[in-house]
Amino acid sequence: MATASRPASTALCRELGAAVVLDHATQDVGQACRDLTGGAGVAAAFDNAGGSALDQALDAVAPMGTVVSIGPTPAPVADRLFMKAASLVYHVMGAASMWRLDPHAQGRALAAVAALAAQGHVRPVVSATYPVRDLAQAHHAIASARTVGKIAIRVEDGF
Repeated sequence: MATASRPASTALCRELGAAVVLDHATQDVGQACRDLTGGAGVAAAFDNAGGSALDQALDAVAPMGTVVSIGPTPAPVADRLFMKAASLVYHVMGAASMWRLDPHAQGRALAAVAALAAQGHVRPVVSATYPVRDLAQAHHAIASARTVGKIAIRVEDGF
């Protein structure tokens, strides 16, 4: 299952293999996930945006399930997970290096993802590429919430 709110995003989700794409702007994602799983909810829910996306992940996750987030969460989140005995896992790129736990962890993770991409198992989706001198334009594109995929910055073009 995946969520999207625009036709282009929905099409991309399907192209990438999602059997079901829920419209997070108009559907109750938690209820739809429970309906599609016979009432159980999903074993794992991924939040990469925070706010309402996190709320939907919390509603969709099954008891004993896991929510993975890449952003900070407000305090009431723990209360919502407690009765489900569900877990919240944060993923922050560079955290292991920042805390000097394993300075090479991020490099290994990126190398593993690059190998998967080279083998065709994962495909990065880049919606636009900007030279570094147009970083402000790239930021505006991201802030518009209209991009499908990632924005890439070409640093070799210089300032």
